[in-house]
Amino acid sequence: MKQKPEWIAKAHLNYEYFTYAAAASAFQKELKAIVGFPFNYRYEHLDGYYDQHDLERHVRQLIAHPQKIQQQILFIKKQIRTLLAASKRFGGKKSEQAFGAWYQVLRAHTTSFALVFGLEIALERMVRMFLDDWNFYKIAFARATATVKEQRSLLALASLPRSSARFKRNLARHVKEYSWTAHKLLTMNPFTEKSILERMRGIAKPEERLRALEESRRALERGYSQTVRKLARSQQKIVAQYREILYLRTERADAVGKSAALAKPLFEHIARKLGYTREELLRFSYLEIHAMLSGGKRLDPKPREKYYSWIVDGKLSVHWGSWGRPKPSQKRVEKLSGVVASKGIACGNVKIINDIPDLATFKRGNVLVARYTNPNMVVAMEQASAIVTDIGGMTSHAAIVSRELGVPCIINTKIATQVFKDGDRVEVDAEKGVV
Repeated sequence: MKQKPEWIAKAHLNYEYFTYAAAASAFQKELKAIVGFPFNYRYEHLDGYYDQHDLERHVRQLIAHPQKIQQQILFIKKQIRTLLAASKRFGGKKSEQAFGAWYQVLRAHTTSFALVFGLEIALERMVRMFLDDWNFYKIAFARATATVKEQRSLLALASLPRSSARFKRNLARHVKEYSWTAHKLLTMNPFTEKSILERMRGIAKPEERLRALEESRRALERGYSQTVRKLARSQQKIVAQYREILYLRTERADAVGKSAALAKPLFEHIARKLGYTREELLRFSYLEIHAMLSGGKRLDPKPREKYYSWIVDGKLSVHWGSWGRPKPSQKRVEKLSGVVASKGIACGNVKIINDIPDLATFKRGNVLVARYTNPNMVVAMEQASAIVTDIGGMTSHAAIVSRELGVPCIINTKIATQVFKDGDRVEVDAEKGVV
């Protein structure tokens, strides 16, 4: 029997039950085959929680056997390639067999959701053994992710005359290449030409912003090079592995978004066959869908619009109709501390972002306050004067994207979303790590 879980939030996302159930199952079987033991897992109030005991056990294993670090990095990269290949192979087909084959690949891929956290913690501890805080800050960023590339493409597009033929061609190309970046896991919410045009209306001086973005990247790379060239070869290898995990943490989730786009015809076929919308189908696990396809009782999707769940020692518990049990109230505070992810100082009015609907009322210059950011929030992140999150480390989405955008950011405040309210005027001092 494992110890009582010590839950730690690692992500904030409106997590469709289909993917959660796949991950919860894989954490008990496929993940056990990789690390030697299963993981507990919990989802409540839109947060994905991991058991600290499991993470620490994985970290100790990696530090004791550093060869496993590279093995698991290669495994994650292989899982990404395999998922995309399977989505291309089966995504356009319309059969239950194709759906089952694709699901098995997705399920195996979800092991990468958990693996990156142990790798991140182990490598950060190893890096901090030979780098002080300032030099660690200079190396703690990833190579450009799809989110950052989309932002560059958007600014380049906004720099063109709207009436030109080149603008129209580039707009169509942008949507074709990056529409999937608006997805959240398998839930489809793709960018369209209309939504891209709406985003562009709020962009002032796009040429200057693009130059600033590119200069920010060059400055990051210069700082990285200056730090790394002073290190021993063995230390450079550890830093390179850490940077790879920074990238893979985003890339392994992006792979699911790309998969959603590729497998859309397959999902729609299964949904129509059972009389559901695609969104409703995602409220069921694969095993439930398989049972219904095999003649089982048709389930009602309505009560499943919200849920919270956990799997502990192999036992799954699911509660429908709510995002979770009531949270304890927090007192208002005048000052809140966290970890600096992107330096700078800014003032603005708070806007709490819990999920996609909240983005509609976000205004340029607001301070974005969230449990944890994800690719759906980039539309607001690019307009924010500053970003503040409850959870996350230097490899989190908020940390990586804010540094690329040059937006002051403080992460891991624990309770910012509970103590601040929409409209609060705050100063974000991302030099000292204080809001």
